[in-house]
Amino acid sequence: MANVRVGLVGLGYFGQVHYEVLSALKGVDVVAVSEIDAKRFNQYPLPSSVTRYDHAVTMLAQEQFEVLDVVATEEVHYELVREGLKAGRDVIVEKPFTQNSEHARDLIETARRSGRRIYVGQILRFDSRYKMLRDELQAKQKPIRHISLQRHFTAEDHVVYGRIDPFLVSCVHDIDLAIYLCGKPIKQVYAMTKSWLGRTNPDVAIGILEWEDGLRAVMQNIWHLNGGPWGDDMETKVFAEGSTYVVRNEPVLQVWQPEAKLTVPEFFYWPVVGGERRGAIYEELRHFIQCIHQGADSSVVPLDEIQNGIDTAQALMRSAKSGQVERV
Repeated sequence: MANVRVGLVGLGYFGQVHYEVLSALKGVDVVAVSEIDAKRFNQYPLPSSVTRYDHAVTMLAQEQFEVLDVVATEEVHYELVREGLKAGRDVIVEKPFTQNSEHARDLIETARRSGRRIYVGQILRFDSRYKMLRDELQAKQKPIRHISLQRHFTAEDHVVYGRIDPFLVSCVHDIDLAIYLCGKPIKQVYAMTKSWLGRTNPDVAIGILEWEDGLRAVMQNIWHLNGGPWGDDMETKVFAEGSTYVVRNEPVLQVWQPEAKLTVPEFFYWPVVGGERRGAIYEELRHFIQCIHQGADSSVVPLDEIQNGIDTAQALMRSAKSGQVERV
């Protein structure tokens, strides 16, 4: 079987992570990279076999590859995915898929009409902790009674990630996780936000998600964390019949050093182990490449659930403004 050729868009930190994983996967050749900031090509040297471009559209027109991997900022996701589909490529794209429901729906319909496929990065679905939790819930057929989701960051992080609404940039992880664990679409939401930092987008976001059967999840995203091993604090609690499940983002390895310096490597999302990227990002991209080899949609990240996640985020944004319950 011939290797899948990939054109990568974006060589920032997470674009570099994608490049490292794809380069290590069997059956994959990264043949081209597009990056609008030319300095990044000097800061992160690529092998001579990889062609460099300053614009993704030029790369699509001039380079031969089957898959476009979009790891650019969210405001260009819609345009880049659409250009990739028009050029006859399958597309991998990082979260959030798009910034509104209409764009998400248009891209999914465009992909289906053209016979192409879209694979959306929702990394928590490939985190072994959440996979095991979902397997446990399904195997024991335990009805969920309530879900609590918390994802907090420092105010300094908000300078970068506050560029878009928190329901899209951060809460989209927990929205997707709630859909993934429950296996059914969210039907209505209620949201409250606060902007203590005085920036365009809020730094306190609280959302209530509700399903058709009355199940609810409460989601909190606060950008005022002080301290912590990584500058973030995440916790998921699932209250099921007969059991409570707790997933916390806590250090599993501590490195003690002189002068009370403590290092806590991250082991679940994209750690470097034995000189190679591993963790959930490795499992995610490996799965997407396997699907591409097979000419199949992803069974782990179905596009109808991605659409429901974007619809939910948009409904939460509407609710925060209206002060009313909003249908998804």
